[in-house]
Amino acid sequence: MDERKLQGLILEFDAETEAKMRSINDALDQLGMFGTQTRNVPHHITLGICERNPDIEGETARQMKEAGRRFDAFPIRFQHIGLFGLKVIFLAPAVDWTLLEMRRHFDPCEDPNWAAHATILIDERENILRALPIVVEMTERIGRMEGRVERIGFYEFFPPKLIRMEHLK
Repeated sequence: MDERKLQGLILEFDAETEAKMRSINDALDQLGMFGTQTRNVPHHITLGICERNPDIEGETARQMKEAGRRFDAFPIRFQHIGLFGLKVIFLAPAVDWTLLEMRRHFDPCEDPNWAAHATILIDERENILRALPIVVEMTERIGRMEGRVERIGFYEFFPPKLIRMEHLK
């Protein structure tokens, strides 16, 4: 068993946005599509995940405090449903300057392949294919998928454990 730990910075949403996303997961759950995504972490946009390094936790805490003072909570609009292969369904936000500036402020893993997204389901190919029309239907039923980013979370994975939370102003 791989014992390596990861750490990640995530942008968390307001309660209304979380409830909209949770309703999509609830619809999938009712059909037995539970997936393997992390359930006890709120829906979010990942800024970066890398191998755990306790040496950078102090610097990360400082950056989070600075971001909390510098950045206002900001609106987010999910403009489409996306796939990472046939393994992950996600909602993709319109990437604006605020989101890019937030990413640049941290750049926690210097990942050149970063794609802004909020995961809905991680599962086997068959379930992804079954889930896709349900996710489309649910997003149409919800209407405009808009919300707000209100917090930055710093987590250890796996199992997930909150290290630090910072609210945006």
